[in-house]
Amino acid sequence: ISDKNIDPQWTLLWYLRNKLGLTGTKLGCAEGGCGACTVMISRFDRVSGRIIHLAVNACLTPICAVHGLAVTTVEGIGSVRTKLHPVQERIAKAHGSQCGFCTPGIVMSMYALLRSIPKPTMENLEIAFQGNLCRCTGYRPIIEGFKTFTEEWEQSQLMANVRKEEINDTRVCSMGDACCKRAFTSEPTEIFNSKEFCPYDPTQEPIFPPKLKIESKLDEQFLIVKGKNVTWYRPTNFKTLLALKEQYPNAKIVIGNTEIGVEVKFKHLVYPVLIQPTQIKEMHEIIKTQEALRIGASVTLVKLEETLKHYIKTEPEHNTRIFTEIINMLHWFAGKQIRNVAAVGGNIMTGSPISDLNPIFMAANIKLNLCSLKHGSRTISMDHTFFVGYRRNVVLPEEVLVSIDIPFTKENQYFIAYKQAKRRDDDIAIVNMALNVHFAPDENIIQEAHIAFGGMAPTTVLARKTCQKIIGKKWDKSILEEVYDSLLEELPLADDAPGGMIKYRRSLTLSLFFKGFVHISKKLSENILTVEHLPREIESASECFHYKAPKSSQYYQVVSKDQESHDLIGRPIVHASAFKQATGEAIYCDDMPKYTEELYLTLVLSTRAHAKILRIDPTKALSMEGVVSFFSSKDIGEDIKWGPIFHDEEVFVSEKVTSQGQVIGAIVAIDQIIAQAAARMVEVEYENIEPIIISIEDAIEHDSFFSGFSNCIIKGDSEKAFREADHVIEGEIRISGQEHFYLETNVAIAVPREENELEVFCSTQHPTEIQKLIAHVLNIHINRVNVRVKRLGGGFGGKESRSSLLAIPVAFAAHRLQKPVRCMLDRDEDMLISGTRHPFLFKYKVGFNDAGLIKVVKLHIYNNAGYSYDLSVALSELNLYKEGDLTHYNQQLVNCTLDRCWRECVASSRYNERIVEIQRYNRRNRFKKKGLAIVPTKFGISYTLLTLNQAGALVHIYTDGSVLISHGGTEMGQGLHIKMIQVASRVLKVNPDKIHIIETATDKVPNTSATAASAGSDLNGMAIMNACEKIMKRLQPIIDSDPESTWEDWIKTAYSQRISLSASGFYRTPNIGYSFDTNSGNPFNYFTYGVACTEVEIDCLTGDHEVLRTDIVMDLGESLNPAIDIGQVEGPGAYKLPGFANIPQEFNVSLLKGASNPRAIYSSKAVGEPPLFLASSAFFAIKEAIKAARKDMNIHGYFRFDAPATAANIRNACIDNLTMKIIEPDLKRQWNMVP
Repeated sequence: ISDKNIDPQWTLLWYLRNKLGLTGTKLGCAEGGCGACTVMISRFDRVSGRIIHLAVNACLTPICAVHGLAVTTVEGIGSVRTKLHPVQERIAKAHGSQCGFCTPGIVMSMYALLRSIPKPTMENLEIAFQGNLCRCTGYRPIIEGFKTFTEEWEQSQLMANVRKEEINDTRVCSMGDACCKRAFTSEPTEIFNSKEFCPYDPTQEPIFPPKLKIESKLDEQFLIVKGKNVTWYRPTNFKTLLALKEQYPNAKIVIGNTEIGVEVKFKHLVYPVLIQPTQIKEMHEIIKTQEALRIGASVTLVKLEETLKHYIKTEPEHNTRIFTEIINMLHWFAGKQIRNVAAVGGNIMTGSPISDLNPIFMAANIKLNLCSLKHGSRTISMDHTFFVGYRRNVVLPEEVLVSIDIPFTKENQYFIAYKQAKRRDDDIAIVNMALNVHFAPDENIIQEAHIAFGGMAPTTVLARKTCQKIIGKKWDKSILEEVYDSLLEELPLADDAPGGMIKYRRSLTLSLFFKGFVHISKKLSENILTVEHLPREIESASECFHYKAPKSSQYYQVVSKDQESHDLIGRPIVHASAFKQATGEAIYCDDMPKYTEELYLTLVLSTRAHAKILRIDPTKALSMEGVVSFFSSKDIGEDIKWGPIFHDEEVFVSEKVTSQGQVIGAIVAIDQIIAQAAARMVEVEYENIEPIIISIEDAIEHDSFFSGFSNCIIKGDSEKAFREADHVIEGEIRISGQEHFYLETNVAIAVPREENELEVFCSTQHPTEIQKLIAHVLNIHINRVNVRVKRLGGGFGGKESRSSLLAIPVAFAAHRLQKPVRCMLDRDEDMLISGTRHPFLFKYKVGFNDAGLIKVVKLHIYNNAGYSYDLSVALSELNLYKEGDLTHYNQQLVNCTLDRCWRECVASSRYNERIVEIQRYNRRNRFKKKGLAIVPTKFGISYTLLTLNQAGALVHIYTDGSVLISHGGTEMGQGLHIKMIQVASRVLKVNPDKIHIIETATDKVPNTSATAASAGSDLNGMAIMNACEKIMKRLQPIIDSDPESTWEDWIKTAYSQRISLSASGFYRTPNIGYSFDTNSGNPFNYFTYGVACTEVEIDCLTGDHEVLRTDIVMDLGESLNPAIDIGQVEGPGAYKLPGFANIPQEFNVSLLKGASNPRAIYSSKAVGEPPLFLASSAFFAIKEAIKAARKDMNIHGYFRFDAPATAANIRNACIDNLTMKIIEPDLKRQWNMVP
């Protein structure tokens, strides 16, 4: 591609999607954190003569940075129209794509890995996916599909063949049926057949463009690209670079754009001059000197890692101890896509106080080689004088960092570094530390020490006073208390310090030092005979958790052999859109081509939590070229409000904001860039209003409750029961809110048609609600609005009602301007306006007998429902139920399988045996503890609002025998469409390849309920069955008269006989309806049951944890599609979005067999939300591990431990001598609570 009209402010992602129409590459976060935008960049390395293939984040890569490089997107490797690449085929067939929004990025990470390493290891896989997130699958099916490319898989298949030969050996063993060979005959059920995969042949990949390999002209070109606001320079020699820096001393030097790109996007900074030094030889050189390894400042982190590994292999171990720690730290440094492009020098010069490498560099006292035209060359130390403030250092503006010198270590020198983050993979540090200690020869006398910390000040800091105190002393436990006290004094944190977690961060400085102390002590005792060994129980303190290739199994009821081949019910069928999602050809809302004269809308959001709006002035925004209009409450009318149940929200807030992120207005412009820039120019003047309510406790204190929503359920005489109980306890439990974090943010497109008609494309779980609310706000009939939903890039309940926040302003603007209008929220905007799952505060009182049986419970449940009514439901669970029991809301349990699930889970998980094993482990380890917990769940299926328990469907059969289905549910990755096709295929007795679902649209099926409450398959499946049965009843006489004929012939005959081949279907759930007033009626149609047993291990010093094993037994009736349902059971769900390395090391899922459910479609049960609570088994297992740690401190009994179980909460609960040294901070002065 040759394009002379390039703007340096464009990213590669923007160019691919907006200029080339390659929409397979997705925008998920715009900061290199989710991997949805991953593409492969290839270049010819003229030094090594190799072609280098790299996975990169297109959302951060400047378009100018790919000059002369080859870019491969997901569309370039395979297509459903031609042929799928094996990577695309395997992720689809292994059920590794659900909503599919993350799938193209994951595909490209795997593809780039194969282009570099055609036969990777499982470790290579883990590293390749560190920069990719998936919200739906739980990662297991993705790993299962892709591990078939690995060496380990190849070896396992060879071993499997050997085992089969041994099993088929007819010789008799004296052990009989207990023979070890027979152990391999009981295998989990397969949900995909790897033998169906096309073989991967790396020789058949597209060749690198010969022109880029043969010609060096593009490499040698001094590139200058001038845009509207930014000029991009790519010099090709060192002298030109220095001249540019002399001319533009404030210019930014850009290698990977991983920091500047985020600043430009989210801080809206503009750097007029950007200089790319990737062609400067001096900044890429790697030279070994006698004392150090000189690394060019432009060397990428991946190249640094490769280089250091080489020297670790070729140099004596004691020479490379710093190198080893850099490599260990790089493993946790961002994701692979970032490390592929980020440079060593950029990390230093950015000066982030939570940099992963800077503490290592500072503790190692590396040298920095600088150069400028004015001052020439000079070398400085990266010591305590280097940083002079937040992101500021002593390097002069006109100077360039050319290279760094990383010293070789000496035999009597030891080095260790640690990092603690919220998530191990691809996450910023909370606190990190590097420890460098020199000892006297053959002794443990400290001669020199350097301890550097990140995350404890505005810069990386050296604990110089602490180091000075221990010089000349022995490295033994006698120094610990002095070091602890000194670190607390030297590294203070104010209660309102940025980043919060004050107590945790302060305790980490002590914990990380202690871990380093144990590590070095173990090394000293190995190398110096006179140094005594540490007690065995604390040796594991220095160890960190490491990735282990996960194991998994899935069990489900296999369909009978005599089930007809066209009948897909109960079979593990691939998601209907999986192949399109894997190739990037699945169209999401923002992937739709732009309309002629289309405009772009950006919301203007409140920046205050509780304030009066004094003035809104869009004058500056409207004066910008390309801005079309600004809308506020003045345009829409203050009396027009909306809401899913009660109309209590304004489209644009008029007088008072009650939450940060409320919509105040909207800018409409000719494109996204202009609209977003103009929205920032709208001036809003506020006056704060007291009180500013942030927490549930604030709301209780100020009596801030929604009126009419204090539901109360009373059953029996609780006061009498408390008097009769043997024991009574009371306390509080908090469950924090959670961001839904669908990968595709909210998006809407509105297109005006004739006669006040409006066509709206929207990523929503509730098209009918969007339709009704738009019609209400625009004061037009509902029949003039058609809302269409092809698919969602995830929903999770977050798009059930809050999609209206965007859809209504977009529709209003389109209707008012009579032009198509589009908006896709950026990730920060979406998180700001959409709210979260509700936080809860439970105040409980429980009475129980001596046997531990709960006899009475009193609960006050407070729900933070946000600033508007929206949707809120209270939850209270009681004991383990059995068949025939009555719930506290008087519904009798029928077909209750909870006890059976419990017994099966206890047995399959070896719960009782493992409890003993864990107790033994905990006795032997002081600072590593394991915990095991087993948790049941009971989830009622139906909407508690009776009206919503209905669904419609429309089925057309065309004269060629093809079937078109429309139903009221939306596909958001949960596999609803494929299940509906399965239902239709059984009723119609037709091959599923003849059945198609185009989209969900309100002009096909009216008055739909939201696809939520896990009821989508039940409701829509029954409606489809109803419609199909109507058609089959009409066809039956024709079939009976000619039973040997074909489906196509029957349809043609029906058409010739003028028999209708179209039918609408309808279903409403029978025998339900509940009254809070009388505590009577059945709120639910039936219950889905499940039990999970989870084992975890925690690091008591840092709060880090890993899930070792999870066993789940789930009653899903007779599953419509086991592969889809198991995927829904496994999906992740809590706190910061987990990564590939966070899944259980062993993950076993079993669907209860022989558990038919007569109350739902084909005896199935709903899945989706029912398994969610089972994730709490990990939470309670963590609490058990904490209990074991507290026991070692002789602290027994009940302790409050609120969710979420973050690293900070875990560490703070593991009370020990270190945490006792730290004064509790004043929580009223938290840094992130602003008015």
